[in-house]
Amino acid sequence: MPDIFREMGIIKMILQRDCDSYLMNKFKRQKFYSYIFGFIIIFNVSLLLASMISLVNNYKISDTTTLYRRNPEADILLRQGLEYLGEAQNSNAEKVLKQAIIINPNLAEAFNNLG
Repeated sequence: MPDIFREMGIIKMILQRDCDSYLMNKFKRQKFYSYIFGFIIIFNVSLLLASMISLVNNYKISDTTTLYRRNPEADILLRQGLEYLGEAQNSNAEKVLKQAIIINPNLAEAFNNLG
């Protein structure tokens, strides 16, 4: 009888050891997967930040302000054209506003006042 209990104890130890090693391996795998997931997240965030930084570094204010940059000559001609329109001198206003558009083709006020 004592041999059976001893053998059952050995079997219990073997099963316990196998179960513990299985659980340990499972825990290690989960930990490994969480490290991999974390690495993927960090890698993607760093790529996103790097692309944002490169966009910011390549962004030049002068590129966008050239569309809206005012030309003093065109502004003077625009004012003259508005004065001519106020005095009902439409032909003079049209000539002056067209000159302003030639100098600064992005001058929307001149286009609007031409009609």
